[in-house]
Amino acid sequence: MGKTLVLRYAAFGDWLYAMPTMRHLFESGEDVYLHTNMKGYHIFLNDDRLKELSWFEPFTVPKEHQKSAIEGVWQALIDRIRPDTILHLSNTIEGMGLARKEDPKYWKLSYNKTRKVLGRTPFVVMPLALYLGSERTAFKEIEDRGYAPMAFTQDEIKWAEDWRDANMGRFIVLMPLHGTTLHKQFPQCRDWAETILKKYPLANVYIAGDGRGVNKPFGFDGRVSNTIGAPIRQLMLMARCADLVIGPPTGLLTASVMWGTPRIYLATDASVRQLTYGSIHDFSIQSTTKCSPCNRAIYEPEDCFTPVRDSGLSECSYNFDKEEVMRRVDLIYEKLPWRFSGKLRTPLYVSQGEPHLEMVDWKPEPLAGPVEATG
Repeated sequence: MGKTLVLRYAAFGDWLYAMPTMRHLFESGEDVYLHTNMKGYHIFLNDDRLKELSWFEPFTVPKEHQKSAIEGVWQALIDRIRPDTILHLSNTIEGMGLARKEDPKYWKLSYNKTRKVLGRTPFVVMPLALYLGSERTAFKEIEDRGYAPMAFTQDEIKWAEDWRDANMGRFIVLMPLHGTTLHKQFPQCRDWAETILKKYPLANVYIAGDGRGVNKPFGFDGRVSNTIGAPIRQLMLMARCADLVIGPPTGLLTASVMWGTPRIYLATDASVRQLTYGSIHDFSIQSTTKCSPCNRAIYEPEDCFTPVRDSGLSECSYNFDKEEVMRRVDLIYEKLPWRFSGKLRTPLYVSQGEPHLEMVDWKPEPLAGPVEATG
């Protein structure tokens, strides 16, 4: 048995796509030392399968000093741990599946050519193929075993089960208000939420986000609850217990892929196949914008092939067929056993170790809003 040092600074969703890779490492008997950023730290903080978990936030360092700061941190880790293997996963989505501005080889291609070159391999396969050394073997692994879960303590799981039990008999819809960049936005959120609530009297909507995007929290008939400020780990469990998760590329949508929760992933920069490959209960839909998927890492308005709107959001965020989306909501409501949410999901991994972070006694609060007229 040896020591493996895993290095990756990544977003919540990127880490969830790497969970099958981590599963392989844990099952191999290796001592796994994980170094990540704060988002990765929150994904793994209660995971007793790790020998060590450390974090550093490189993007708080001035850009001109980032490279030297990262190299210094990594060298200190290597000198102290003396790993037998170093697994560097940082560029397994951006770089392999999404063109980066720093790489003109792909960035200067047309969206059709970029799509052809970078749009073939699903995001969940990329880190696993790097680790296994074979894309074919990685595909087979996902097809045979599916996704792998985060680790949670029994207290965290009990909180989620109590929340689900309190909503039993309701159609629970989880909707992120927005993601982190201009193409990961959800301008239709309020309109679609109200459409669902009007059609289904048993529906309740839970909205997530930090409240700093274009969308703001809203209420409707006491059936919309605000989760802004909720710990991300509890939101990840809510994504497992919900009946439907709908929204743009965010960690919560990727969590629904990991759990197998029914979802409508509003795909913009990547294809539905890349985002959801190997996951059950998928009803996702692609933006109808001609450059979607662009397979680009979009951070600034000038990064888009199509000019952004005056709102500052990418064109692809707006272009989804509402009628088709609502038809898919109907299918989920009518065909899937949503009254037994959480029963048909990726199994949980229960961590037996001492929790690094105690549970937060947090409860979503219903928001005031318009009352739907009756009779």
